[in-house]
Amino acid sequence: MVNFIYLAHSQERYLRQTVFSILSYQQFLKTSNLEHRIIVFTDNPDFFKPLGVVTHLVSESQKVEWKGAINFIHRMKIMVMIEAKEKHDGKLLFIDSDNYAIHDPTDFLHAWNEDKVIMEKLEYVLQKPADLVGKKYKRFFKKSSVFGQPNYSVDMNQQCWNSGIIGIPGSGKKLLPEILSVCDDMHSKFQKHLSEQMAFSIVLGKHYEVQAFKPFTFHWFGRGQAINRTIDRVLVDYPNGNADVWITAVFEVKNETINAELNPDKQPWYKRWFAS
Repeated sequence: MVNFIYLAHSQERYLRQTVFSILSYQQFLKTSNLEHRIIVFTDNPDFFKPLGVVTHLVSESQKVEWKGAINFIHRMKIMVMIEAKEKHDGKLLFIDSDNYAIHDPTDFLHAWNEDKVIMEKLEYVLQKPADLVGKKYKRFFKKSSVFGQPNYSVDMNQQCWNSGIIGIPGSGKKLLPEILSVCDDMHSKFQKHLSEQMAFSIVLGKHYEVQAFKPFTFHWFGRGQAINRTIDRVLVDYPNGNADVWITAVFEVKNETINAELNPDKQPWYKRWFAS
């Protein structure tokens, strides 16, 4: 069993992005024999009823609790996976809501063994960071290199993976509290937006071979304004309508989605932070 897990809360545009992402994956899942379920942790379960997915209510107090003492929003991703492992058997495949399925992942997921984890893509090895963010982390890890309980050490050979997709087999669920511990410890010392991503990379990389999910997904980070216009157009009737019609409509805007322009305000930011 593969559990496709989403976290969707707060503004309606994020809920609609999650619907769009789910429909892009259902294009492939609806005709496959992959044993799976789609699960959405959300503060608005009724919004997802038309999709026929499993929902779990996330209360306002849980949102605060899941951000922790470090008040880090991406910490919620780890907490959702911890919650999911208690509620559902099988493998956990967390998908950020700004992902669109561009190719059929079902054969890849059928072949997913217990000795491997999945993350979206390898961005760089710490010794040779690919962007300004990585250079800042490299300097930080040279000064502070041991985190969490039990201790995890970081050296310059550390692989840094994008966590837009995170797949953990049943045998890896026990590592989630350790990932949380590393994230909390690291973020308390270096308050950057990739703490959870680094924690997953550090802990999972120590125990497993990591496989890239990138060939199957388009992660549209930084392109939300254009994508939101596409979503509003193709899902204009949501939540009234037919799921098969929505799935087809979402599939038909594949090229438009993967060619979406960066948000105007993101263009200088991208050049500054992610230039090679």
